[in-house]
Amino acid sequence: MGADEEDQQPVTLSKKQLKRQRKREQWLQGRKERRKREHEKRKQRRAEARKAGLPPKPGRDSLKRTAMESSKCRQRVAVDMSFDSLMSEKDQQKAIRQLAQCYAVNRRAANPLQMYIVSFSGPSRVLFDSVEGNSSWDVLVKSETLITVFGKTDIVYLSSESPNCLTELDETKVYVIGGLVDHNHHKGKCLNLAESEGMSHARLPIDEHMNLRTRRVLTINHVFEILLRYTETGSWKTSFDMVIPLRKRLQSKTAVVSTMPALTTASPP
Repeated sequence: MGADEEDQQPVTLSKKQLKRQRKREQWLQGRKERRKREHEKRKQRRAEARKAGLPPKPGRDSLKRTAMESSKCRQRVAVDMSFDSLMSEKDQQKAIRQLAQCYAVNRRAANPLQMYIVSFSGPSRVLFDSVEGNSSWDVLVKSETLITVFGKTDIVYLSSESPNCLTELDETKVYVIGGLVDHNHHKGKCLNLAESEGMSHARLPIDEHMNLRTRRVLTINHVFEILLRYTETGSWKTSFDMVIPLRKRLQSKTAVVSTMPALTTASPP
């Protein structure tokens, strides 16, 4: 058998490789349909926003791209990707897609947030790096832990279970979003992490401005965009109205009703 014949021998793939190959082929086949569905969803969201009297979000071509370095907004927001061990590969892929949505909305902003992705060294990082173009994102990606990157005193970990209501943003702080999908199986995980590490924590003031049909847990990209819209509008209510889908709400609250004083953060003991 000659060298040319040897080169032509078929490569035998393992069951795992074949499974990944089939999944990749199925994903490519469904890409056109997914884009069509996403286009329809965007149209529906725009129609809902117009009906609710909300200002339109900027389109892809309506704004000049502003680099984070040149942004007038110096507010830091980090996504903590240290939860790989709690997620299946499917949920890790969902987390990466939500990161992509965070990046997409940030790069279209006139003054983008200072976006960080930290503790990014596990299987999710492998998935992220496998996508062409991700390496060129205008984002600060760190494999080090939150505390190593920022220092404990600068961190405010966002958690829907925190008893502390976030009343305003502080540019000297970094607000952290847990990069965890499937919160229903890990309720309180972000709050427990913050408390065990002695980090400050807070929740978004959703209860003070609207009633939701479900728990206050939002996707990574929804929380990120709410923070972005707040830096643009200075209003939590407007930010929630712009981001949280109408189907998740019962109604907006016209006034803030609270019998307890709201704290900006919880200081570690």
